[in-house]
Amino acid sequence: MSIALVFSSAEQASAADANHFNAGYIISDARFYDSQAMTTAQIQAFLNKQVPTCHPEWDSAPSTIVCLKDYSGKTTAESQDAYCAGYTGGKTQTAAQIIDGVARSCGVSQQVLLVLLQKENGLVTHSWPSPWRYKTAMGYGCPDTAQCDARYYGFFNQVYNAARQYKMYKIRPYDYNFQIGNNRIDWSPNSSCGSSVVAIKNQATAGLYDYTPYRPNQAALNAGYGTGDSCSSYGNRNFYLYYSDWFGDPTSAIPAPSTPALDTTALPAVSIPNGRYYISSKLNYDFGMDVPAANKKSGTAIQLYQGNRTLAQQYDFRKNGNGSYTITNANSGLVLDVRYAQTANSTPIIQHAANATLAQQWYLRKADDSSYYLQSALGNYVLDVSAAQVADGTALGIYTPNATNAQRVLITSVSSLPESTPVTIASKLNANYVFDIRAASLSSGAALQLYTVNGTPAQQFLLHQVSNGVYEIVNQHSSLNVEIAAGAVADNSILQQYSSNGTQAQRWFLRDAGNGYVSFYNLNSGKYIDVAAGIVAASKQLSIYSGNGTDAQQWKVAIKH
Repeated sequence: MSIALVFSSAEQASAADANHFNAGYIISDARFYDSQAMTTAQIQAFLNKQVPTCHPEWDSAPSTIVCLKDYSGKTTAESQDAYCAGYTGGKTQTAAQIIDGVARSCGVSQQVLLVLLQKENGLVTHSWPSPWRYKTAMGYGCPDTAQCDARYYGFFNQVYNAARQYKMYKIRPYDYNFQIGNNRIDWSPNSSCGSSVVAIKNQATAGLYDYTPYRPNQAALNAGYGTGDSCSSYGNRNFYLYYSDWFGDPTSAIPAPSTPALDTTALPAVSIPNGRYYISSKLNYDFGMDVPAANKKSGTAIQLYQGNRTLAQQYDFRKNGNGSYTITNANSGLVLDVRYAQTANSTPIIQHAANATLAQQWYLRKADDSSYYLQSALGNYVLDVSAAQVADGTALGIYTPNATNAQRVLITSVSSLPESTPVTIASKLNANYVFDIRAASLSSGAALQLYTVNGTPAQQFLLHQVSNGVYEIVNQHSSLNVEIAAGAVADNSILQQYSSNGTQAQRWFLRDAGNGYVSFYNLNSGKYIDVAAGIVAASKQLSIYSGNGTDAQQWKVAIKH
């Protein structure tokens, strides 16, 4: 909360006029709380532009110098509360990632956080910043009249706690010194300099005064980025100048958001049988929707986490009369919910007691042949993996559709299919016809075919679950995997056995087809194991085909006795 005068050579060419500073309206609420103002990539590009070259050699201890554009550090675990969505600890992130992640968690603009970092400690434009600048980066816990509180040292701690503090000002304004309306504000920490009455027009401006409780006098405004007189203060003046020079008029309207890349509400609604499923990300099917630490508390934010087949990652789908689904966690019995029914990008998805509201209703919309959008009944918003980051603990929220894999999910069935026990796989078209390796071959490339039941090892298979609802199908006799030949993706591409190679061509996603039958589809192709034309015949090679829900794509798995 320092009022120190921090400047760089770039500021000498400032385009902003400090005399346009409005003490009662420094920045609009819309701009201050716009947590979609920048992406991680845009923040990084901005930092790179501010300091093209870092100069550690200019410091007496060059080995300790890291510019903000090159900084990375560990995050600290932060619990979700009424102000922020929390944060996963123990991750090494760049400054850009931390700024973006905190902005989205706490609902504060990335641009605002960058400006605060600059006005407090000059970190954005400094080309040889000493470590102490990171220790107290946002001036949080640093009153003007006392030492900084060591509990809040460290870059991540500073950014997170400062952003959270500004959100506290917003949610609990009457607990703090400055509110919308007339307020008496000092000119500087020197009480002999006096004060003036300011008519504060909005909460963001009130929050800036709560954090830095001084108003710049005319001498400070006349000086631009420079020094005024003995009663001048600079913190809120500099906030205005930095924001204006970097991002434009802080009080201007935010441009209307661009039209979403697609309208998911116009896509076909997909129907799946009521049942228990895993919800995995198309970014990486080894990661899926998870309740942290199997928490059973209402309000817990849902996260991305590596698949472990626990109840915390299993969800019961129940179809509603309007075609949407209510999705209930199998461990907690709580329902997937858009927090506070807010339709803002990055609003967290939480688990909550069932209440039958639109915030708890979800449509499955077809994204491509293998994946879906999980669209909220609140409107054209879909489940989204924050910053497309595949890592344990990544936040999940709703976001306007952008047609990326960060918004596409894979739905696989939770099954009690036997593993490591030989099974037969029979066609629903005719139970006397089963999976079979042609001529009981032990060679890679041998066809997977239909054949009448004969009890031979060529018809016995092992199912190995390699991720949530994802299987390898291995012939017990040959120990070779069922795969799509050459990894083809076209309809009618043939199936064969081949040595295990870990490719997508050998990964089969399980889907409950109802009445004891299952279907197997392949992620890479989006196609299902299929009996061509639905015609059963001995020695007919099996192939893949686009999902059509017919009996030709449904199979009965039974333990071989």
